[in-house]
Amino acid sequence: LRDSTDAEGIERWLRVRVEDVGLRRFGPRPQPAVGLQLAQLAFRFGFFAREQARRTSEGWRIRHVEWKPEKSVALDVSADEAPMPLRGMIDRIDVRERPDGNGNEWAILDYKTGSSAKDPAKAHRKRSGEWRDLQLPLYTLLARELGLAGEPALGYFTIGKDEAETGVSIASWKRADVESALDAAREVVRRVRRGEFFALGRFPDDPILLAIAGKGLVEGAEEEDANEVGVEEAT
Repeated sequence: LRDSTDAEGIERWLRVRVEDVGLRRFGPRPQPAVGLQLAQLAFRFGFFAREQARRTSEGWRIRHVEWKPEKSVALDVSADEAPMPLRGMIDRIDVRERPDGNGNEWAILDYKTGSSAKDPAKAHRKRSGEWRDLQLPLYTLLARELGLAGEPALGYFTIGKDEAETGVSIASWKRADVESALDAAREVVRRVRRGEFFALGRFPDDPILLAIAGKGLVEGAEEEDANEVGVEEAT
């Protein structure tokens, strides 16, 4: 169904997958809270299905999902500094023929869930222009291995609480913006290597506070980190 424009067909398939996952993980009679969350997930997938069908009708095709480069990737810092290895996984890469027929264009998309649609530009930069998140720009380095022509569009595919909050949002960045983000990443690397850290203090040992902060929740931390670009080593 990855190339389908049938929203109802996509939704039916997704609902069956939700039922299968729920049955495998929680059995035929899950706790009421779990059952409600599974129903909510299936409900939101209906919004996703309509957006996916619309995107397909615009010519976009899913080329890769949960993609990782096979070759090693590194951020070049400077001529006299060692490069910084990077690792990460890209949720989704779409490709389509340009509407004017002049070659293909492609997009790197990161899935987001939440009550409202996420704006990648606001998530990545402050109003002053300072970068506070480098995820999408760093994905461009990972994706070079694909050899696709041109610069990719970078954005979020948000699955929100209703149809109005579900959709694809693309950041209106130019190549200069991405280069600015990579420069910010280089400065982060330099500061790490110089040991410039600010003190956070001693983390409390209270088990409730640890749980709230996600400390010790190995599965949750690994699942979240799997979708982010990460630094492989600090020196």
